Amino acid sequence: MAFTIYTISDPVVIGSAMTSMAMFFGQESLVGSIVKTGLMFSLIFILAQTVVQKGLRLDAMVIQLIVVWVMFIPKTTVYIEQFDNSAPPRVVDNVPYAIAMPASLAGSFALLMTNRIEQVMVNVNGDYLSVSGNVHPFTPARVLMSFAACPLEPLGCLSQNLVETMRLAVRYCSGPG
Repeated sequence: MAFTIYTISDPVVIGSAMTSMAMFFGQESLVGSIVKTGLMFSLIFILAQTVVQKGLRLDAMVIQLIVVWVMFIPKTTVYIEQFDNSAPPRVVDNVPYAIAMPASLAGSFALLMTNRIEQVMVNVNGDYLSVSGNVHPFTPARVLMSFAACPLEPLGCLSQNLVETMRLAVRYCSGPG
């Protein structure tokens, strides 16, 4: 089962993070085995110490350990796509389910909400509406994509009209102080 992660940023950045996760959890070398064994021993030590000193129930801790183990052992393929498909998608293999599932859910929810906001805010011609029905300069997904395109100077990629509108909105919403 493959998962798709939707992002407003460049899929290469998210793909690099997923690749590093896949490399960390997919190592079969001596060093990787030593690191995994050390992590398991430290987890077992913490579990035993918690049960003995704090009196926590061992069965609940073992169930949590099994759930974490089951989530990190199976691997899947992840497709990383940009909201508007302006960048080529990225494919990463061997990502643990514990990382792929939450990222996919978060990206899908963000895409769903962005599409819903844009459906509500756009008229038939593709122009965004204000509450009064006039054309509104704020386009949620497009503004986020502009921010992602210029991470060092995000306001430099937006139109001056929108930047001034956002400045006045912040000033108005923050009050006189």
